[in-house]
Amino acid sequence: RLIDLSAVLNGPDTQDTSSNRTAVGAVGALAALVAVAVLVATASGLGVSPDSVAYLSLAEEVRENGSPYAVLAPSPTHYAPLWSMLLGGVSALSGVDDLLTIGRFLNALAAAAIASLVYVAVRRSAAAPAWWSVVAATVVAFMFGLFRLSVRALTEPLFVALVLVTLLLVEAGARQRSRRLLLGAAASAAAVVLTRFAGLAILVPIVVAVRPIAPNRGGRVLDMLTVTVITVAPTAMWALGAPSTTTSTHLGSGARGGLGEFVQSFIEAGHVVLDPPSADFADPLYLLLGAVVLAAPIIGAASVVAGRGSDNDRSGNDGDGSRGRSILGRLESTGLLPWLLFLVAYAGLVAAQRWWIDREIIDRYWVPYVVVGVVVVARAVAEAGLLSKRRWRTVVIAMAGVLALVNLGLLVTFT
Repeated sequence: RLIDLSAVLNGPDTQDTSSNRTAVGAVGALAALVAVAVLVATASGLGVSPDSVAYLSLAEEVRENGSPYAVLAPSPTHYAPLWSMLLGGVSALSGVDDLLTIGRFLNALAAAAIASLVYVAVRRSAAAPAWWSVVAATVVAFMFGLFRLSVRALTEPLFVALVLVTLLLVEAGARQRSRRLLLGAAASAAAVVLTRFAGLAILVPIVVAVRPIAPNRGGRVLDMLTVTVITVAPTAMWALGAPSTTTSTHLGSGARGGLGEFVQSFIEAGHVVLDPPSADFADPLYLLLGAVVLAAPIIGAASVVAGRGSDNDRSGNDGDGSRGRSILGRLESTGLLPWLLFLVAYAGLVAAQRWWIDREIIDRYWVPYVVVGVVVVARAVAEAGLLSKRRWRTVVIAMAGVLALVNLGLLVTFT
């Protein structure tokens, strides 16, 4: 096997216990429920926006050319092509002309995969019990902001699923110092970038993970260049085939963002988590909610670092004979480093691009951040030992349960 999937899927303490089997069954049922909900909500077709029209138009070109490879010479577009390539390719191969029908099932599969992958990602932590991983998967599965995108002809569901797959590969590769797994992560990252160009942020954790593997500087540079080329080469080919990719990415505006766009970006983040279609909550509430959502992963990771640091101070070492490991080393020991690096790189890349064109970061751009953030927070809560304390366990379960139930109610209303 080129890649040992067990190294990616299994946590450090995974055992074949009845509780694990029950949890896997629960997540399987949850994934099926999400997929069915997407299909029911799109029974009359996927929602279409101006961006959707562009994606669907490109998919039509792929279908009419009879091969996904024909997309390397398309009409000019600055939209990332992978979702359209999949729709057009499946349509050409299957003979199904209705691209929206294919999109329905693709988004349903992606939504189901996201819930399953969140479970796997949280379970990767040695401190996270199976039931807590199911809770995290449930919170994401019933996230209204994600579901709303899953019922539209947009790329985010596929993008989020690919990001989770890539980060799982990066974490596994970093733990094992496996060049093979990290090359697999780079290949997966290439698909991420082809789905949304902002996915280029995924390259940061891959480069950081692959750097220490080679024993000398020359080998490290070669490894970093290799994963970079694998990640960006398909998108570079797309840019050559569609020259306007680099000239139509909305980077030419003379205006720049200000305080208003900054504040509105936090408000938009709040809408990802809670956005009742029939209620108009005051912006200050969404602003506060957005600030909490965006800061929670950073605070959670910081608490893990602080906790590990205090443990090291008491023991005089970091458990492996070294003294005073760096912050990055402490994050790496928990497996959180690639997830956190992606969050920082993704938020920075999207913020820079939106600020450059004098626009706020809209809610759909925050969805990948929030989903990965749930993984970071869930693992940080487990690593901090809060789940072993009855009072804290009750609090975090209640908070997660309320959030999931509220969003479930929104989904029922929406469908």
